[in-house]
Amino acid sequence: MSSGHTVAAPALHAAADRRRHFAPAEPGLRWVAGYKLARAVFAWLVAAVLLILAATGRTHQLHEAALVLLHQVTHAWTVMLAKLLVDAASARHLYLAAVALLLDGALSFVEGWTLYRGLRWGPLLVLGTTGGLIPFELVYLARRFRVGRLVVLLVNLAIVAYVARRTLRERAHARTAHA
Repeated sequence: MSSGHTVAAPALHAAADRRRHFAPAEPGLRWVAGYKLARAVFAWLVAAVLLILAATGRTHQLHEAALVLLHQVTHAWTVMLAKLLVDAASARHLYLAAVALLLDGALSFVEGWTLYRGLRWGPLLVLGTTGGLIPFELVYLARRFRVGRLVVLLVNLAIVAYVARRTLRERAHARTAHA
């Protein structure tokens, strides 16, 4: 009774793990995960510095830097969301940039973490979030051209193209293996 149950349980868990995880050993996905995680850490560090400096009363010196950062680094959707949140509490662009960076960092971290952990839905999350924000980035870039935004847009386009091609290739391989 127990020998049949103990043998079947590990096999069921192994099958469930194969459905939830993929092999993150592919260099392209490791690069994307590393990029997303590094970007999240950078965004959080910059946001922390901005908040500390704002709390110590150095907003005047950082006002120009915050405006440049706000228009160069963050996603357009995080700027819009942060603006809604910050307008209720403060009109200072420094706080707006910090909130936008915190939100952008959180999204990048989740994307990188899912790829790093090898979660099967990680590439789909990256496609949905990164790919879904590209139209907003294009509109924002058309309204206000910045070289930094162009570079971020090109990197995001490359990531979406790579992950989409990889996902389609993996699904086609899975279909032929099951046929």
